[in-house]
Amino acid sequence: MLNTFLGVVYVLRHFRRYLWLNVGLVLLGVGTLLPAIPALMNGGTTPSQRWLLLAALPFGLATMAFLDHLTSLTRADLRTLSWSVVGLLVAIWAANGFVFDNHPHDFVIYGLLLLTLGALLWGTWGRWTLWQWTRVLLPLLALNIVVNGYGYFNPNAGGASQQLLPRGVASRYQRDIYDGAEAYVKQQSGFSRTATSKYYNYTNEAKTNMGMNLGVHDIMSYFSVQNAAVGDFSQAVDNSQFKMNKPINQADSRTTLNNLLGVRTIFARSNQWGMQALPEGYRPVKRHSKVVKFRDRPVHGLGNNYATTVLQSANALPLAYLQRQRLTPPQFNQLNGIDREQALTTGALIGGRVAGVPTAHYHSRARQIGYTATTDKQTVLDSLQQVVKFRQQGNQLLPDDLLPQRPSLRKYNPDRSVNIRNDKARLKRLARENRRIIQRNQARNQAGLRQLTSDNQNHPLTVNLHVTAPHQTRKTELYLELTGIQAQDFSVADKYRGSQNTQAFKNQAFTGIARLNRLRNALWNVGDGAYTMTVGSKQNVTSFSQLGQGNLSDYQPKRRVLLNLGYTTKPRRTIRLTFKGVKQLTFKSAKLIAVPFGKSYHQRMAGLKRNGLQHLRVTDNQVSGVAEATRPTVLTTSIPYSKGWQLTVDGKPTPLKKVNVGFVGARLAAGRHRVRLTYHTPGLRLGSWLTGLGFVILMGAGLWTWYRRKIK
Repeated sequence: MLNTFLGVVYVLRHFRRYLWLNVGLVLLGVGTLLPAIPALMNGGTTPSQRWLLLAALPFGLATMAFLDHLTSLTRADLRTLSWSVVGLLVAIWAANGFVFDNHPHDFVIYGLLLLTLGALLWGTWGRWTLWQWTRVLLPLLALNIVVNGYGYFNPNAGGASQQLLPRGVASRYQRDIYDGAEAYVKQQSGFSRTATSKYYNYTNEAKTNMGMNLGVHDIMSYFSVQNAAVGDFSQAVDNSQFKMNKPINQADSRTTLNNLLGVRTIFARSNQWGMQALPEGYRPVKRHSKVVKFRDRPVHGLGNNYATTVLQSANALPLAYLQRQRLTPPQFNQLNGIDREQALTTGALIGGRVAGVPTAHYHSRARQIGYTATTDKQTVLDSLQQVVKFRQQGNQLLPDDLLPQRPSLRKYNPDRSVNIRNDKARLKRLARENRRIIQRNQARNQAGLRQLTSDNQNHPLTVNLHVTAPHQTRKTELYLELTGIQAQDFSVADKYRGSQNTQAFKNQAFTGIARLNRLRNALWNVGDGAYTMTVGSKQNVTSFSQLGQGNLSDYQPKRRVLLNLGYTTKPRRTIRLTFKGVKQLTFKSAKLIAVPFGKSYHQRMAGLKRNGLQHLRVTDNQVSGVAEATRPTVLTTSIPYSKGWQLTVDGKPTPLKKVNVGFVGARLAAGRHRVRLTYHTPGLRLGSWLTGLGFVILMGAGLWTWYRRKIK
């Protein structure tokens, strides 16, 4: 608010008079520049700036201090306030590229700020009384509040309203996200988890915590209801969908990862079966030989108009089971993400001495698939013939994109000129540049994918990976493993030249004002490293995103990525890769890895299921069952590890261990045992005592203050 800005300037001018208030304001300013501060204030997690809501207190105190001294402002105070307002407007002007390219609503705010400053100057020189100050500033303050609210919520003035849904839509989406298919899952016996297929929702961010709220035990939830152990596990197996605030997401639709997490059911759209690669072993539920479909329950602006099908797997592991073998940390750490998840089906990863439990000897069945990389030239202007075609088709190359625009080519190419004689020399030079870019890219990728780059218009070049032995990819889950990822942002010169080259190819003028605006935009819109990479084949499309440094809640540099291209019984022949957001991506290595799922895998998973706890019972804070084995085993669960869990075996306390990187487990002796896991929130009792103590201190301080005032 306007008075807040002026109040902060006033107390900073009188620094020593309001020493501790100013120290607080300075610390707030410094804290916004150091990511460690917001991370600490956000519970030691991601550096979100929500903590700045605390600034309302010192800002309010500064405003009150300023208003208390309205009748005693000095000339020096007025000069400081005036120059601060001018400085603020100049800073806004400079930040927008030395133009006032602001929303019209912003100018109303600036006008109110100038009016308030004018009232201060006039009132001080006119020696207004307190009543006069009130009559002038109170309406300005009220108008400022109204304008702020209008600017934030009105769809014609601010952007916040664009993020809001019409009344009732959010609750309806929450209720109908699975089209009623959750009722089928709840009817199933025993405890299990669910997930959704990739691209089940068009609105990716809207689905967080939905499954948890509907009681179907979805594996994805927001970080605030998960702990760090889940994120450690997700990163250990190179889950490409890992984010700081959504550690598991939907497990990238990986077969074994879903099975390890106990995902018995996957919700998918009816149009995905047979068209998109899904985890192996998950089959549509049928009734009377027909696939069960739950008719789409459309939700305005959020639905995708396809029915929901329920896919179920016979290989999903129970919540708690017994592993007869173990993996040691050195064993596990030397494996890649693919083999790590596969190895966890042969033995439980557990540190320290585990008497009587033999070490598993894991042998990888994954195989590396050979390929050749070629740069796709279909959309690159690398010859004069391509330039002519580009102009004839309305300044674009792909005919499929042209069709809906054919009646209005004039909109995209006003003079319809394909004459290249007037500018032939420059066009030949630009086309030659693109040919050289393609040649260099092809040479760089000759021994395997090492680079994705852009042409001289800053358009990304697509690279195709041609599989040398497609039959080796049949009946496998195919992965693309990228290591040593480095991104190169567009420089200011790159952005300027890209626009200049595009205008030349389009036969459109690059005027002085256009040049100035492009240079201004390039200078004031510096990239923060964010990009998206998409990988696809005829059977599947997948992608991953590197969030930029401006995304304080989820930013994390990705130097290696393991992308799941899905399971299919058909051979994969060509894998297409493209990207957007940066100029170039380079890789230390890029491997295609195929993981077969045959009889031995299904037998192994069936054996683990038979070793599940008998009479398993799951309540809000307790898991119990009966374990029976003829030799020592490792109790293995997919319950996220926390110090709040306590284990009793046959009624006797037993030490817990962390298994499989992030889950609760323990060594069990041979025989039949009654196992009970009970959860107590860590620190809850101490927190209750401290809360009670704080209340007593507050009441005592209040009574003491009241008593002292009464005596006086």
